Amino acid sequence: MVITEAGVRFAKGCYCSSARRPGPEIELYGFLLKLLSFGGVIPLDVVRRWRRTEILRKASEGKFAVVTRDVRVLPKGVVEEVMMEIWGECPKSIYV
Repeated sequence: MVITEAGVRFAKGCYCSSARRPGPEIELYGFLLKLLSFGGVIPLDVVRRWRRTEILRKASEGKFAVVTRDVRVLPKGVVEEVMMEIWGECPKSIYV
């Protein structure tokens, strides 16, 4: 599963907004954040093990994420920019 540019924009919009969101949007936002934390790509088997098929369906229907083997659809620059904005840069001292 690969996040799309629309998914990145949705996650960034939710992150930057202080407006209250309905429950289904919050679940989708949480799923997209998790996808972003993995660099925008998660194997489909992992998502299925989370038993989040409803969220998977909503993400696919809304074109926020796609199921594909081709990771070239990943908007890598946009993902890295949003990851940096949300989480900042990880300290290099924690990596070996």
